[in-house]
Amino acid sequence: MSYAINTKQAELAVRLVLPSIKYTMGLGLADGEHLHIVVLHHEAKYDPAEKIERSILYEFSVGNKAEWKYPYAEIARSKARITLRTGMPSLYVVQCAPHLLHFSDTKYGGSAYLDGIVVACSGVQEHFDEMFSMWIASAIKGLALERMQEIRKNEMVTFLK
Repeated sequence: MSYAINTKQAELAVRLVLPSIKYTMGLGLADGEHLHIVVLHHEAKYDPAEKIERSILYEFSVGNKAEWKYPYAEIARSKARITLRTGMPSLYVVQCAPHLLHFSDTKYGGSAYLDGIVVACSGVQEHFDEMFSMWIASAIKGLALERMQEIRKNEMVTFLK
């Protein structure tokens, strides 16, 4: 498990970015009022025998699930699985490298891969799902860097425990 990234940090990152996501949705740019967000453990490794749920660090939904037009949680998890498997955003895979897709994969893109951080969103247009995913991944990285700066300032700490 990462020393600098945990469930609490992932939740904080989502909460930091959520006002901008909701603002974008409220403007009508992002088509819809529902969204599902999936953040994977940074040490998750793709294993075709494992269900993606075992790799999830944090999930969050926007909007009333009873009103969902599509299974956004399942789609977001599939996008995350594509990204975990390929190391590439799912939108890129769908549009530019479809030969990497498996039979059980979603046909939609909308995830981010940032220095080992995998985030996927589903509920709006693919490019906005990807944008929101990258915002969240960037916030997670920023929080991890901040935590590491605090640790490095402490002269009593030599090794991470």
